[in-house]
Amino acid sequence: MAENGETYEVRVEGRFSALHRLQLPDGSQEPLHGHDWKVECIFRGPLLEPVGWVIDFEEARRALGRVLAEVDHGDLNSLAWLEGRNPTAEWVARVLFERMQAELGPDRPLVGVRVEEAPGCFATYWRATG
Repeated sequence: MAENGETYEVRVEGRFSALHRLQLPDGSQEPLHGHDWKVECIFRGPLLEPVGWVIDFEEARRALGRVLAEVDHGDLNSLAWLEGRNPTAEWVARVLFERMQAELGPDRPLVGVRVEEAPGCFATYWRATG
C-alpha cells in the first residue's frame, strides 16, 4: 500500500483508424471521413505491493489491444457500442472506457480514457464518482 495516501497515475496508449459521420446541430450530416485515433487509458491508485505498480502495463496494453481490434479499420456509425449515439470523440472516449472496464474488470483502477481524434483535438471521459 502507498505510504501517506500517495496516489500514482499510469497511462497506456494505443491507436486505431476508423471512419465516422457526425450529425451536426442543424440535423445535417458530415461526409463520411476517417481519422487515425490515439487512445490513452488512465489508471490511478496506490502501489500494489509487493510488486510496486498500480497496474501491470502489459495487462493493460493487452486489454487495450483487444478493445481497439474491434474498432480498427471500421465505421464507428455501424458499431453496436455506439448504437443510437452520434460518434463524437466524447462518445468514443466513453465507450472505450466502458469496453476497457469490461475487459479488465470493475475493480481495476481505470479512471479515464482520452482520445485524440485529430492532432490537437482531444476528448476525455472520466469515471463517475459517487
